[in-house]
Amino acid sequence: MNLRIKDKVKVIDEDFVGEVLKIDGSLITVSCEDGFEYVFQKHELLLLKSNGEVEHTTRDSYGELLDIKNDKSKGVNESIEFNLNGKKPVIDLHLEELAPIKVFENNHEALIFQLEVVKEVIRVASQKKIRNVVFVHGVGQGRLKTELRSLLISSYPEIEFFDGSYTQFGLGATEIVIHRLHGK
Repeated sequence: MNLRIKDKVKVIDEDFVGEVLKIDGSLITVSCEDGFEYVFQKHELLLLKSNGEVEHTTRDSYGELLDIKNDKSKGVNESIEFNLNGKKPVIDLHLEELAPIKVFENNHEALIFQLEVVKEVIRVASQKKIRNVVFVHGVGQGRLKTELRSLLISSYPEIEFFDGSYTQFGLGATEIVIHRLHGK
């Protein structure tokens, strides 16, 4: 997503809409409707079109293309793109980022989809010998965070996890460390 000064944005997981005042790398200063200025990470914002609808262009910048089986009983395949570049890739699990045009029948289906993405990211990261990955899940009601950590405990004994950087993500991220990489 390419942001410019004066673009209208919506904050993910918050009820804030505002205008971009300053761009400093991935830090975006936004003047919100409440009259205050806030600084957000770029991945926490959604660009708004002139009609007020969310514009979904973030997938253009991702590198890895994965096939995720979303509904195994129906055999539905989804292609999800994400970036595993850098020492500590950040994967945004918000549905607006993963599948902006997909409509889920219910919250459970969406959650299963997000967890399938997590499994595939872990598989690819392990193969590529990427030790650390940050999953951005947001704060919300905490269901995705709880299910993510439950999955890690039950299925990945070689993975340690903890809260992601508070200064970068607040309480909305989980960082994992893969202790046993494929090929080692």
